[in-house]
Amino acid sequence: MAWLMVLIGGICGALVRYKINIYTSNFYLGTFPLATLCVNLAGSFLMGILFAKVCAGYSYALLGTGFLGGLTTFSTMNFELLDALRNKQYLIFIPYFVLTYLGGFTLLLIGYILAK
Repeated sequence: MAWLMVLIGGICGALVRYKINIYTSNFYLGTFPLATLCVNLAGSFLMGILFAKVCAGYSYALLGTGFLGGLTTFSTMNFELLDALRNKQYLIFIPYFVLTYLGGFTLLLIGYILAK
């Protein structure tokens, strides 16, 4: 039954990520990977809340593994980082790297503290 929760959550998370990509591309034409950064930071914050609430079992399968796993995207983020580095776009690479890793952990912590 947990696999069904992961499936449902993953579909919903992927659809939300897709909608955020579409929405972002309608108003933002820059080269900075804003949509990926937004979903990863939001996912970190929400994971902090789940962690604080000791979400387990089917709820974690649905929300943590499924929804947040479908929403966030580690592979796309690393591809975008490598692409910026390869193209010597250091003014994109450095803030994106710092905002993603430091910002992600900070938002995870803030979500955890707020939910406690």
